[in-house]
Amino acid sequence: MNILILEDTNTFVEEFVDILKNNNLFTDAHFFCLGDHFEKIDDTKDYQVIFIDVHLSKSINGIVFSIELKKRFPKALIVFVTMNNNFVHKSMELQPFYFIRKDHLNEDMSIFFKMFKEHLENTSFIVINAREKHVRINTSDIIYIEADGHYLKIVTLDGEYKIQRKK
Repeated sequence: MNILILEDTNTFVEEFVDILKNNNLFTDAHFFCLGDHFEKIDDTKDYQVIFIDVHLSKSINGIVFSIELKKRFPKALIVFVTMNNNFVHKSMELQPFYFIRKDHLNEDMSIFFKMFKEHLENTSFIVINAREKHVRINTSDIIYIEADGHYLKIVTLDGEYKIQRKK
């Protein structure tokens, strides 16, 4: 599981990653944390969860930036993290998965873990290697699968993937 954390405070990132790692849901997680180098977001990763601070820097608003992230990573769950609770209602326009308040971190993380576990239990998916990257496909998005010799074509609501059978 690939998790992207966009936060400009390194000490908070360390604490946050420790909380995620200490939870059994994220034992196989790969964390990608970026301070203020948002141009370095790796588009080849299939991020399942993106934690994004509402105030990333003076010039970058996390809520506005999440619109771009949602276009780049449409299947990722967006979770806002902030000290400013006034943005909870504003963020709801974007329909994030959850909103974590830094001043209620343990309480909100507990709720997040419960919700995320339920989400995983209700979602089935397959992971394929397509176009040099791992792609997670929700099985409910698959329209049909077609075999063609040594190739497999998977047609989904989002597009088409052609993979070659390994010999």
